[in-house]
Amino acid sequence: MKEKDFQSKFGKWIKENKEALEILPAVYELKIEKGGSFAFDKVKEHQIKALLEAKHIGLYHKIADQTIGKGGKFGMTLKKPFDCFYVKGIKSFVVIGFYTPRQKIEAVFMDIDKFIETRKWYLDKGKKSAPKEHWKQMSNKFFRI
Repeated sequence: MKEKDFQSKFGKWIKENKEALEILPAVYELKIEKGGSFAFDKVKEHQIKALLEAKHIGLYHKIADQTIGKGGKFGMTLKKPFDCFYVKGIKSFVVIGFYTPRQKIEAVFMDIDKFIETRKWYLDKGKKSAPKEHWKQMSNKFFRI
């Protein structure tokens, strides 16, 4: 299981459950974790910055053009839904997918502000990660995907 696999499962799951979810619209940073604790440095600073901007001050993003084919020289450009977007004041989550083989992924949705607060609390104590059970207890939402 890789992060791209989690992305595919998450996309399918969110489309199937969108009516029941209270967290849309939102932006998500997805991370997969195969162990019993999640290290804070897996969420990079530029990702934290973007999540904070989307929630608090506004975020503009241009969707990059993608080509199929060797080196993009002989390929086609993939269709994208639109060129760019600007979001402000929407929910922003770090979604940690705890993976165990042959089981559904346990996904915890952590609001970005709560993620930063939790990270600071643990780092102040000299810890670089938090156990899965803590993430489940502290999360805004918890689902099996």
